[in-house]
Amino acid sequence: VCGPGCVFAPYCGDSVVSNGEQCDEGTANGSGYGHCTSGCTLGPRCGDGVVQASSGEACDDGASNGASNDPCRSDCQLKCGDGVKDPNEQCDNGAASNTGGYDGCNPDCTLGPRCGDGVKNGTEQCDDGKNDGTYGTCNPGCTLAGYCGDSVVQNPPESCDLGSANSATAYGQNQCTNQCKAAPYCGDHQVDGVFGETCDDGVNSGQPGSCSTDCKSFIPLQTCGNGVVNAGEQCDDGANNGTQASKCDTHCQWKCGNGVKDPGEACDDGKNTGAYGTCNPNCTLAAYCGDGIKNGPESCDNDGFNVSTATAYGPGICTTACTFAPYCGDGRVDSQFGEQCDSTPTCDSNCKTSSPH
Repeated sequence: VCGPGCVFAPYCGDSVVSNGEQCDEGTANGSGYGHCTSGCTLGPRCGDGVVQASSGEACDDGASNGASNDPCRSDCQLKCGDGVKDPNEQCDNGAASNTGGYDGCNPDCTLGPRCGDGVKNGTEQCDDGKNDGTYGTCNPGCTLAGYCGDSVVQNPPESCDLGSANSATAYGQNQCTNQCKAAPYCGDHQVDGVFGETCDDGVNSGQPGSCSTDCKSFIPLQTCGNGVVNAGEQCDDGANNGTQASKCDTHCQWKCGNGVKDPGEACDDGKNTGAYGTCNPNCTLAAYCGDGIKNGPESCDNDGFNVSTATAYGPGICTTACTFAPYCGDGRVDSQFGEQCDSTPTCDSNCKTSSPH
């Protein structure tokens, strides 16, 4: 159309966008992908929200392309696989290398199995996700940290460790319990009745006033009971020996300190040093786990409200071992309580794995 002044009026193809045209590339109109149609409307292109696979697009989220939370780049290629770790990706080694496997990157740009994922994989001895080397847990390299039964004495808390020879019924010198504590034995001052001991003065000479060498019996003193403290006796209340009214036992030894818990005593281990978990010199209980007071190696103590270590779970809960219970957020994956993860980028507030995208 010829307009005023004998110049052409605007039209589709004049390279000027006018009169409601979406675009106008002049002679390039209708050239195909990425260009303007012959009718001056936008043709297929990156950003139209339609994946033009024939034109090499791998994705197209329209106006969202290239946004930080969008998996599609501004050029309609997937972020995952481009070799650049984007905010919502755990890893990206490039499409050819994102093949998964131990210590590798998965095709969806999530981390493959590895030390620190909270799952015991491959040759790992253990993996709790935290792997800080704390006793009884895992080392940074996913090997076992020190534990009772590894044949290495970790002091504290162990006093012995014989590995597979540790036993719940251990008895005798140089023997070890399955809690890595020295086993009771004849000569430790404590009368271990469960093992047949009836006497243990630590000497066990077999002489009068002492115990037999096997701690099975007491060798009586002829003078015990005459009301006079003779050699070998600690006390002698005559006929009252061993009665509730006397502090003297039937062997003319002080009740408190004879290694037997007599009526009225809270405990008596024969030594009564007052050390944590043992007995005081007056045969009352020394500080122990369960007394409601945080003592010694304890991290907490709620008296009678401590929860079994097998079932305790949740923040602020104290176990019967006087340690805080595991909980979601402690950095360790406690799978026995249903946790799938803990404190990792794709872990939700319930310690369940969520999608990284």
